[in-house]
Amino acid sequence: MGGKLSGPGGFFADADFDFEARIVLGAAASGLGDVGLVLATMDRIADGDPQSWFDAWTGVGADLASRGEQALGRGHLATASWAFLAAAEYYIKALVFPSARSFSSGPLAQEQPASAPPREASARWKSRWWRL
Repeated sequence: MGGKLSGPGGFFADADFDFEARIVLGAAASGLGDVGLVLATMDRIADGDPQSWFDAWTGVGADLASRGEQALGRGHLATASWAFLAAAEYYIKALVFPSARSFSSGPLAQEQPASAPPREASARWKSRWWRL
């Protein structure tokens, strides 16, 4: 995003990035995440760069998962539930561009063994959310 709208009437000049940005904003508007957090995350993404997309979304997913664990430890079930569900959504969003699925480093490297399917980490956070 780079601090301004990159394309005419869009968030990214890359049509695929712009489409996915609109999807995640729509989910946030429905309560699955936070619009401000989505916009801040999109600002860290280089237009058309799948690795920066992956890194930005896995970073915010890991942060929310950690916040969910902290909230759960303090007995704040509603906050923990929201954080786990949002983390799962952002981990899934990180995986939309196949060329960026590098699990050798970054937040998902700890979440996912190399032999596991790519969506395993997200599924684990969703299962935490459903148990609350």
